Amino acid sequence: MKNKTNKKNKRFNNLVELTHQESGLIIKDNEVIVCNWSPFEGLPLYFELTNDIFGGIVDIELIDKQKISRDEIIELLEDKKIIYDENNDLSADYDEIFSNKGGMMYKLKGDYLIICPKNWC
Repeated sequence: MKNKTNKKNKRFNNLVELTHQESGLIIKDNEVIVCNWSPFEGLPLYFELTNDIFGGIVDIELIDKQKISRDEIIELLEDKKIIYDENNDLSADYDEIFSNKGGMMYKLKGDYLIICPKNWC
């Protein structure tokens, strides 16, 4: 992974503002949320009772941003539990899902990782 640490932490209101993409992966501990985050202010969080996501943490603080390869994305997903994937985006073969170009990884305050594969919108 090529590390491009920001000298100064930045704050964002939503993930579209941060990533310039509408969808991707949100990883926290051993859990993964796959979603379109464009309708949400704040960081989308999973609510198990309704099996749905909602806008949660409003103040998104970027700690680090770096390029990530396809293989590194796949490695990050190993042994993780997918708790939300409404469109079954991760149900196919990872070689079909992630382009050879990899994507971007954003590290947020609170130990959240946001993965934006290049071939996703």
